[in-house]
Amino acid sequence: MTCCIPAPAGSVAPAPPSPASGPLPDLVPLAGGSFLMGGAGPMVLPADGEGPVRPAHVAPFAIAPLTVTNADFLTFVLDTGHVTQAEQAGSSLVFAGHLLAGAAQAPSASPAWWHEVQGASWLRPEGPGSDIARRLHHPVVHVGWADAMAYA
Repeated sequence: MTCCIPAPAGSVAPAPPSPASGPLPDLVPLAGGSFLMGGAGPMVLPADGEGPVRPAHVAPFAIAPLTVTNADFLTFVLDTGHVTQAEQAGSSLVFAGHLLAGAAQAPSASPAWWHEVQGASWLRPEGPGSDIARRLHHPVVHVGWADAMAYA
């Protein structure tokens, strides 16, 4: 990816140079299997599917050996025009240790270390005032299941 980084209101800014990217790395086959999924205790959020502990089975599948980077996701967005769930909602959850001073935020209902930040998305990981310009090779964040499926 050597073109641009989208910015607010559709403008673009030059992207820093990145190493040449080739075809996707070979996928690593995994056999699948059964395991116990979930947890118990005061930190578990049953409404989010974190509990109770229950048996689960995963069918065999293959996975890329590396994470999807911001540069990878940027290429996808520029090629497809995809708008993420966080962008559609206008906010996303940011870890309390990454909050920017003055960001429009509200503590989430639970757990307390997440704060809903207006304008947070994959392109603005901590909300307005942040960007991915120096993080093109970091894993993409603020993508939901539907965004991951669209990317895949």
